[in-house]
Amino acid sequence: MRAWHDYQTGRRFLGRLTGDEDLIQAVTSLGVEEQIATAAVTITGRVTRLTVGTFDPRQQVYVTRTEQRPMEIVACQGLLSTAGSRPFFHAHIVLANENTIIGGRLFPETLAAEAECVVEELCGPPTDRFHDARTGQLVLAFDRTTPDSAGSSSGPPY
Repeated sequence: MRAWHDYQTGRRFLGRLTGDEDLIQAVTSLGVEEQIATAAVTITGRVTRLTVGTFDPRQQVYVTRTEQRPMEIVACQGLLSTAGSRPFFHAHIVLANENTIIGGRLFPETLAAEAECVVEELCGPPTDRFHDARTGQLVLAFDRTTPDSAGSSSGPPY
């Protein structure tokens, strides 16, 4: 089942992250401080440490990989929304150096050496994330009172 909603562009924030700031924490903190419910997020720059993951559908868990090495952010896009009453930043990232390209879902402990972040607020219906028992993932929902057809439960988001 597809669900699309119309959003208007709200405020736009441009930030600089340095000194081993955690990418997820930086975006989540901005959401809390500025009371941003929903936003599109783009990040470019470099990291000193990375944690990325890919989803294993059989086990219904993310298998993560953490490395302590400098890499360039080739692409990083995500959505700031909520999971329950807490801000939740879901993003995917592609990183590279002279020998390697790695990508997947962005996880905490991905630290910026120097990064630029654009957060574009989206004004419209509230978004939330719920645990989908069928897939084992947090899925986007627009109406908190009605589980979607994918089998979302009303249980805790994590």
